[in-house]
Order: sequence, then C-alpha cells, then structure tokens
Amino acid sequence: MINIRDFKKEDLSHVNSQNIINNIQGPAITVLYKEEILGIFGGFFIAPNVLQVWSLLSNSIYKYPLIFHKTCLKIINSYFSRLRLQRMQMSVMVGSTKGWRWAKALKFDCEGIMRGYGPAGHDCWLFGRIP
Repeated sequence: MINIRDFKKEDLSHVNSQNIINNIQGPAITVLYKEEILGIFGGFFIAPNVLQVWSLLSNSIYKYPLIFHKTCLKIINSYFSRLRLQRMQMSVMVGSTKGWRWAKALKFDCEGIMRGYGPAGHDCWLFGRIP
C-alpha cells in the first residue's frame, strides 16, 4: 500500500542523495510502499507560482517503478491546484535516458539545454509543464 508523508531529514539516509540537497525548502513528501521508502519528491519556488521540482530515489524504486510514477503524477497534479501554480519545471542531466523518459512520462516538455547548470557543472535539460 502506498503511503505519503511529510518529508523528514532522516529519510535522506534511504535515498541516493549524494548530499546534493542539504537544506530542503518548499513542499516535500516521502513516498513509501509497504513501509519501504521509494523516494522523496519536492520542489522550491523560483518565482511566484513557479515551482522547480526534484526527486531523490532509493534503490527500491526499481522494484516498484510504476507505483512511484503514478504517485508522483498525482502529486504533480495536486501541486498545480493546491499551490495555484502557473508553471512547474525540472532539470535532468543531459545524457540521462531514464531521466528524460521519466520527465516525458510526467507530461513535461523539454525546452532546451542549460549549459553548466548541474552541481558539478554538467549540462542539464530544462523540462517545463503548465496546467
């Protein structure tokens, strides 16, 4: 059974965070299946009514990818109405085929490449979605 709860700092020990996100601000939730953490999904406002979303996934995601995907899709749809968003966007590292496919499956459109945007200076695709 899927369970969604507010994010807790200790959830980071269950995902592949690589210490990228140290100070999570904005909406964030933890998605669990049978009490096993699948991932953490959240966002931060980059402008009024514009949310940059992110996710941190555990290795358990490979056991239940469809469950996590459907849950994230519901969360995204609820964020649009609950937070009164006019736009949501995400970045995916260039070359990440899985990231590209997942962004498209979440109904985001690729809008271009952001050069040197990633934490280590790598290029990222910018994906955007409007309601």
